[in-house]
Amino acid sequence: MKTLRRSIFVLALTLILVSVILLLNFTAPNPTGRRYSSDMPLIGEEYTPQEKGESGERIMSADLGLPRNSLPNRQAQCICNIEGTPPSPSTCTCMSYEQLITNSYRQPDFVSSNFIADSKNKLTLSRGSNRDSDQSELGDYAIGAIALGIPLYVFTRMDTEVAPAFYDLVESTGGAIVPYFTVPGYVDPVDTAATVMLLAGVALLVVLLLWAWLPGRIHALRSRPKRPPSKPSSPIDDLGDFMQKSKDRARRQIDTEDARPL
Repeated sequence: MKTLRRSIFVLALTLILVSVILLLNFTAPNPTGRRYSSDMPLIGEEYTPQEKGESGERIMSADLGLPRNSLPNRQAQCICNIEGTPPSPSTCTCMSYEQLITNSYRQPDFVSSNFIADSKNKLTLSRGSNRDSDQSELGDYAIGAIALGIPLYVFTRMDTEVAPAFYDLVESTGGAIVPYFTVPGYVDPVDTAATVMLLAGVALLVVLLLWAWLPGRIHALRSRPKRPPSKPSSPIDDLGDFMQKSKDRARRQIDTEDARPL
């Protein structure tokens, strides 16, 4: 019996521990460690593409703990075309020179010594060979990431439509496309499962507590000393009490009459 209780206790603690870790949302295999963003970006049609992009970048900066690669007070880094016009020093410095990129230089949203990251707060990623398409831009980032020996991560909205070609492109660097930015109505399935696990673990602990408490309570109730039953009165005893009470009443009446003044 003790072995069974111990096993249930270990199972309950394991469920609670695992569920808490999952609910804390810091174990995902991407540079943020999160399964989804800490905040929801601007996604309404009333916002411009630039406003939406900057909104996603601000959230990514907070979640990555890394400043944006476009801040004026930070020396930005770019992937440069070895045959193109180099950027001005006030724009960015070249961290890599490549021949195959489609633009004179590319400036990723985030650059660290361990990865390159870009945020895409949009419904679809555009395909095509022109230099303004997402496919061309991410292709240039992938070229630079491979040359630098670091992975490329692209963070999209949960509802972004991503063609298989983008996955092949980004994963070739050792990185990944990460569905990340939350949208209205999104519910993380891992959070749902973790909540169920947490409730199950707590329920098991409650069962164990009742299991340990009830037997002792039942034993205490059974071992409590019982009051001896009162002796039932007999008709003779009742008659004797009645006669005694009658005598006392008559004596009190006599005493009362004697006490009256003449």
